[in-house]
Amino acid sequence: MAFQIRPAHYSDAPALLALATSTSARGFLTLPNTEKELEELLDDTEGHYLFVLEDEKKVIGSSLIVARHGTAQSPHLYLQLDRTGQRLKLRSETRGRTELGGLILDRSYRGHPEKLGKRLSYVRLFFIGKNPQLFCPDILAELLPPFTPDGKSLFWEALGKKITGLDYQEADEMSRRDKSFIRQFFPQGEINITSLPAEAQSVIGIPGPETMAVTKILEAVGFQYLRQIDPFDGGPHYGAKQSDIRYDLVEKFLLRDTEVTLNL
Repeated sequence: MAFQIRPAHYSDAPALLALATSTSARGFLTLPNTEKELEELLDDTEGHYLFVLEDEKKVIGSSLIVARHGTAQSPHLYLQLDRTGQRLKLRSETRGRTELGGLILDRSYRGHPEKLGKRLSYVRLFFIGKNPQLFCPDILAELLPPFTPDGKSLFWEALGKKITGLDYQEADEMSRRDKSFIRQFFPQGEINITSLPAEAQSVIGIPGPETMAVTKILEAVGFQYLRQIDPFDGGPHYGAKQSDIRYDLVEKFLLRDTEVTLNL
């Protein structure tokens, strides 16, 4: 069995689309799940850096770096938790952060001795460490919270849906095209967390079971919870200064004797 991690090619689009629309993508902030959006992503060779994991030429995983997330045209929006942990406020940021995303691994390869998910996660940091000038000083990772068995977000049901009238999937799809509606609908003042149902409060800033392993992987090399959450699902945002990331640990893990070849 020969594994390889390499940059994605345009010819990988069909395999990546199949991966992004499979059950393997459930529970992750993943790739676009339409052919048009995915092809646009693969065409953008400067703003996005997409990697794939192959098993004997079969694409079984992916991970992504967005060089700059947050501009004047498309700001980074999040809810900031205050020091008391009782109030949230919508924030908008245009200075830009580099975002980690697109992490998917075929379910049949999870738990592999080569720790393939960890390799897909760390290859992004390895690439950033080797090319720091391409990326922002701040690195961001948005993680998903727990969802109900039928895919609903308890946080969205308690807050966003009541504000916008949209189901979670509808709102998520709209945000891919234009995030301005978030600022249009969401309160500009503080949101009192205690006004939400207990079940919605319980998922605020909590990584879901699918992303708990990713959280630990990131924490091990310097990422911390920013007390910022996603306006849609309440998932936690983790971050680190590019200069503070433990690249030595990243390289030690990726470059040890292994069946996984890096071809970057």
